Amino acid sequence: MKSTAVKKVLSIILTLSMFAGLFSITSCSENETSGNQNQTEKITETTESSSESGVSEETSEERIYPDIPDDLKFNGEEVRIAMHPIGGENWQDWLSRDIDAEEYNGEIINDAVYSRNLAVEEKLNVKITGIETTDMANKVKQQVMAGTDDFHISTERIAGLDNIVRTGCYVNFYDLPYVDLEKPWYDQNMVDACTILNQLYFVTGDLLILDDDSTAAMVFNKDLVRDYNLESPYGLVSNNQWIFDKMNEMVTGAAKDLNGDGKMDVDDQYGLMWQRDGVVSFFHAAGGRITQNNSEGIPEFSIENEQSINVFNKIFEIMYRDDIVINLHHYEGKQDIYQLQTKMFKENRVLLMWIRMRVVETLRDMETDFGIIPMPKYTSEQPDYYHTVSRYTSAAIGVPNSAAVNFDLVGAVLESLSAESRYTLREAYYDKNLGTKLARDPESTDMLDIIMNSRVYDTGDIYNIGNLTWDLVFMSQTNDSNITSFLKKRSKAANKQLEKFINDFEKMAE
Repeated sequence: MKSTAVKKVLSIILTLSMFAGLFSITSCSENETSGNQNQTEKITETTESSSESGVSEETSEERIYPDIPDDLKFNGEEVRIAMHPIGGENWQDWLSRDIDAEEYNGEIINDAVYSRNLAVEEKLNVKITGIETTDMANKVKQQVMAGTDDFHISTERIAGLDNIVRTGCYVNFYDLPYVDLEKPWYDQNMVDACTILNQLYFVTGDLLILDDDSTAAMVFNKDLVRDYNLESPYGLVSNNQWIFDKMNEMVTGAAKDLNGDGKMDVDDQYGLMWQRDGVVSFFHAAGGRITQNNSEGIPEFSIENEQSINVFNKIFEIMYRDDIVINLHHYEGKQDIYQLQTKMFKENRVLLMWIRMRVVETLRDMETDFGIIPMPKYTSEQPDYYHTVSRYTSAAIGVPNSAAVNFDLVGAVLESLSAESRYTLREAYYDKNLGTKLARDPESTDMLDIIMNSRVYDTGDIYNIGNLTWDLVFMSQTNDSNITSFLKKRSKAANKQLEKFINDFEKMAE
C-alpha cells in the first residue's frame, strides 16, 4: 500500500465521492467523543420516490459502531486473510473481490475495499493482507495441526466447510473477543439457522460480497413482458401474487421455435431459463427446507413430508417442460453454458431467468431493459419470499482454531472490518448492481432489499447431510420427477448421517 499520508488523502477523496449526493451526515455532537466508540451517527439518505410525483423521500438510519475501545492498538501486526484466486472457466466470476485491494483504481468495489481496509488499519494499527489460496480447507487443517498462524481468517466456500468444521478446525464465533453476532453487519439469517447447540463456526455478512453474489434471484426481460402483454412482475411482487402458478402461466406463452425446425434448442426462445442446482433454490423459495433446527438448536429433517413432496411435484411440473423451459445443464460439455445464458438473455430470447446475483453484472451492457425480482412464493398465503445462498459459490468467514492465532487481534479486526463494510462495501455493491438502472427503475431497489433480507441458510443443504442436496441436483439433470421414491431410498442413510452430524457437534460442545 501507499504511504500513510497519501492513503489518508485518498481515503477522504473516496469517501466523499462515494457518498456525495447520497448521504448527508450529521454528527451526534459538535465535539469528538472520546473513549469506547459505542455510539451512533445519524445518516440521512435521500432516495427517489417510486410514486408518480417523483418527490424525493428522506429516511434516517443511525450508523452503528463496533464495541471496541478507542485505545486498542496492535503495533502494526499483520492480519492474513485467505481468499479465493481468480479461477478458470466456470469459476472466473467467483474470485474474492471483497478482501484485498492494492490501491484505488476507480472501480467501485475495489475502491470500497481499499477504503475499508485502510480505515481499519489506521484505527487498530494493523496491516491487512489478502493471500490468494487454493485448496483452502486443507491448508487451514494443516495450519491447525501444526499450531501456526499462516492465516488468521479464512473465507472458504460453504461447500468446503463440512468436514473441516466437524473436526474442530475453526473457532466458535460465540467465543471470539469483540465479535457481537447481534450486530446488523452479520447476516442474522445465517446466525440463526447455522447456530447448532450454541456453536457457530462460520458466518456471512457485510464483510463479504461473495455471499451476495451467490444469492438466488430472477431477472425478466421488459420488452418481452410488454410484447406478450403480461402483468408487471414488479406489480405481482408488490401485490403478493408473484407465485409459482403465475410464473408458470407467464412462461407458458413466451416460448417460440424461432428457426422453424420443429424442435426447441439453444437457437430458440424460452419462457424460462434455469440451471440444475436451481431445484434446491426453488424448493427453498417455496418455504421448504431440508433440515430445520428444533427448539434445542438441533437440526431435524423437514423434507420428508407431504408439503415438500407437493412442492417438488410443482417444481418438476414447471421446470421439466423442455418445450418452454431450458435447463442449461442439458448443454453442459457442448457449450460454455454460462456464456450461453448471458448471450440468450441479451438477445431477448428468454422471458425469465433464474440467476445468482453475480450474473446481473454480466448484463449491464444489455440494450433492452431488464428487471430484478425475488424468487416466486409457492402460494400467496406464504408469508415471505426466500432466497438460497449457493453453497457452491458463496464464501463464509471462519477463524482457524490454531494455537498461534491471537484471537483478540482477529476478533477486533473482524468486527471492525464488518462494521466498516456495512457503510462502504455494502453501498458499493448496491450501486454496482443497480447502477444507472436506478434512475429508470426505482423498483429494483425495493426488489434487491427483499432478496438480500430474506436469504436462506439450510443446514441440510450447507452440510449436504445425507447427500440429499447433491442428489437432488442430479435428479433434476435427468428430469427425474419421482420424488417419493427418491426420499424413500435415501431416508435410512440420510438419518444415520444426520445422527453422526449431531454427535460431532455434541462432542465439540464438551
